[in-house]
Amino acid sequence: GGSMYGRGMYGSGYGGQPGMYGNRQQESEFFVPKVPEQPQDPKNNRMEEIGETNTWFLDGVYFYGDRVYQFGRRLLTGLAKLRMAAAEGKVPAAVLRRAFAFLMTFGSVLAAAL
Repeated sequence: GGSMYGRGMYGSGYGGQPGMYGNRQQESEFFVPKVPEQPQDPKNNRMEEIGETNTWFLDGVYFYGDRVYQFGRRLLTGLAKLRMAAAEGKVPAAVLRRAFAFLMTFGSVLAAAL
């Protein structure tokens, strides 16, 4: 660096004298030569953009698809329990019919929205 003592132990020492390791910056693995930036190929940018969009889309499909699946599973489980309760006489059959009609309507609206 450019301190008042010269470049430190990797460059020149105090007053421009050789430092502890001499001038070995080019040989050190910590000092990688700077490569001039090359203009990026527009095709590569487009491919990166498509890849990121694809990843974003698939993440969304997985996340929301899983949530819809879990929601549907809970609805069907609830309907099965309601059916069992109606079969045992704990719930009137009319309640089961209304619940089933509601779920069919809800499912149709949901399917039309997708």
